[in-house]
Amino acid sequence: KNKKEKEVYKMKKFLSLVLAILMLAVMLPVTAMAAEVEVSTYEQMKTALATPGAYVKLTTDIDTTQITLTKKPDVVEAADNCTIDLNGFTFKASNFTVVFEGNNLTIKNGKFDSNGGSYALFVGDEGGSKNVVVENIETNGGINIYNASVTLRNVTSAGTNYYSVWCDEGSFVTIESGEYSSNGPAVLGMALLKTPAVKVNLTVNGGKFYVSEEQSLVLPSTAEEA
Repeated sequence: KNKKEKEVYKMKKFLSLVLAILMLAVMLPVTAMAAEVEVSTYEQMKTALATPGAYVKLTTDIDTTQITLTKKPDVVEAADNCTIDLNGFTFKASNFTVVFEGNNLTIKNGKFDSNGGSYALFVGDEGGSKNVVVENIETNGGINIYNASVTLRNVTSAGTNYYSVWCDEGSFVTIESGEYSSNGPAVLGMALLKTPAVKVNLTVNGGKFYVSEEQSLVLPSTAEEA
């Protein structure tokens, strides 16, 4: 009887191991499929970013200037742990018409063009975004960050009209490296807080900042309050 029980136990253990291997084998192709998706249109990009962990790579420039601002911008809601690889191409959008949102989102390797507007790249919306990394990016127009924690790495941002980087309410921004300039009143701007419960934080660990005699590095009227 004991011998039979041992054989049954060994068989159950063996079957459990086989089941675990099969489950792993089923999961691996799904992970591989989600690894990289090439896109050539704005709609394709938005669809691909709905998959957690997606690596979305542009194969051409994307122009969204046909989108007109009504009451709210069009929000690109990325699932967790996604990457947008511009692959050397340009994403063009008119001011405040397209906003990127997502947790553990990486945006890299290309250019954002504001189409003559003040800001070329908007990150963060009402839903909140955490651990966003923007790296190896050039912007023709500033970067506007709202309700999001964002790290800027090797970014070249030429602000127009206002700031190279605008830190709006609820933003936690870290500048690690890059080059920043603006033809506005200051190179960096921080929101004037209306309530103590809302925070704004800007940390500068590195980078080059081009400030003219008429400018301030950080917008003076908001630097102390923020």
